[in-house]
Amino acid sequence: ALAAPASWSFTTADAPTVSATTPADNAAGVPVSISPTATFSCAMNVSTLTGGAATVRPQGGSPVAASITYDSANNRVVINPTADLATGTTYVAQISTAARAADGGALAQAVGWSFTTLAAPTVTAGTPTDGATGVGLGISPTATFSRAMIVGSLTSTFVTLTPEGGSAVAAAVPYDAGNLRGTVNPRPL
Repeated sequence: ALAAPASWSFTTADAPTVSATTPADNAAGVPVSISPTATFSCAMNVSTLTGGAATVRPQGGSPVAASITYDSANNRVVINPTADLATGTTYVAQISTAARAADGGALAQAVGWSFTTLAAPTVTAGTPTDGATGVGLGISPTATFSRAMIVGSLTSTFVTLTPEGGSAVAAAVPYDAGNLRGTVNPRPL
């Protein structure tokens, strides 16, 4: 038997928390190529950060295919969708209680945040106007876009000038970023 009772006190580690997310909760205009992240308050057990513990899904839908990576230097999990997300869609990213800290502690509750991807660009104006008649042969049609475009995407493969009943005319498509306008310049044959 002990000569005297012995006692001591200690404090257990706090449950891990999510201290930051990207994109921010309720963010709008998020690029479709986003890889959402969650930063934890402590080091995590990477083997628990699986596709079931870290997901992104369209609101009301099923999780999208994604790979999961963990940045141990920053205690951050990255959800990498295998394809771009859909435009103009609200998504929910979530970390479940299956995610565990390096010491074995689980999140006290699942953490989710939502964001909406950038809407697809639209053509807001064009010259000549749709249905115009008597248009001169030397015209270089233009399209004004709702937002900035990636210059390399405005090629004659995606922007075409096609006479009624004919084939697409070879054209260059320079882009005026200041005015959000592409011009179809037919090339002489």
